[in-house]
Amino acid sequence: MPDVHPHSAVVGARGHLIDSKILNTIFDIVIERGGAFEVMDFQIGRTNDDFSRLTLKVSAPSEPSLQRLVEDLMPFGCTPVEEHDALVRVADRDGCVPDDFYSTTNMRTEVRVEGRWTEVEHQRMDAVIVLDNSRAVCRKLREIRTGDRVICGVQGLRVSPEFRERDRTDFVFMSNEISSERRVEISVGKIAALMRETRARGRPIVFVAVPVVVHTGVTEYFIELIRGGWVDTVLAGNVFMPDGVDIAGDDKQSALMRRLASLTPQQVRVLMMLSDGLMNKQIAYELSISEATVKAHVSAILQKLDVDSRTQAVIAASKIEQGHFDALPNPGA
Repeated sequence: MPDVHPHSAVVGARGHLIDSKILNTIFDIVIERGGAFEVMDFQIGRTNDDFSRLTLKVSAPSEPSLQRLVEDLMPFGCTPVEEHDALVRVADRDGCVPDDFYSTTNMRTEVRVEGRWTEVEHQRMDAVIVLDNSRAVCRKLREIRTGDRVICGVQGLRVSPEFRERDRTDFVFMSNEISSERRVEISVGKIAALMRETRARGRPIVFVAVPVVVHTGVTEYFIELIRGGWVDTVLAGNVFMPDGVDIAGDDKQSALMRRLASLTPQQVRVLMMLSDGLMNKQIAYELSISEATVKAHVSAILQKLDVDSRTQAVIAASKIEQGHFDALPNPGA
């Protein structure tokens, strides 16, 4: 079968690809990015515990678009079949990295250096991988120092996604049966039914109280659920306070205002889109810029706001939405 596009690469993936619905997601990503795919080999696990294995040839219209496609597939366990050592570039100044630096996910990641795979330590999202002697370590952009050896591009990297176990049904996290693409009342009805079923079986109901509880204005309803005995555990500490919110006084609020005001108009646009839940590729499309540029903006935003995660940055963005900071640059400028 001839390539649909002139630039191609062969990637492989292994795991519970069917049960976790990762296989369909991989195919969808290729098509959504304007690419094409050819399944070269697919072996289905023969038992409950066996992994399935996929070998896939993907193609794209240009070399940059192919690189972006391969990078987008990596969080789903796809890795180039032809193994090479990771590309390493040296930071030329503090707090700065090469344009093509690899921006990490929160999934287990390995890097290939001198023919050996090494697991990345201190794994976190939106960080930079730095080689420190024989170790590979995630660091925040502001922690980068002149001379640091930074991992760039996508070659020599291996990401291991979480797979759904075939026999695991009691714990449900962001289940596909409840989708943001469907009407809200349908989703809420399914959540309520799931809670009733869980309670009837005598199982505990655990909530992970992320900042969206505050952002969407459902705090009062969440409190009612707790008072009604529908919440057994909240995985957010004894008292839920979203990251980035400080109630100690006005000094930190003033500092936050100054940090927000330091953002460029383009960075404000990116921050607003992050608060809307857009992914890097969606932001890149909306702003007609590359994903590498979006990653650079996100890293700069985290550094300027002195926060460690996108969630904390979105908390700051909520201040903009509430009109608390008139000193912010005009996104339309």
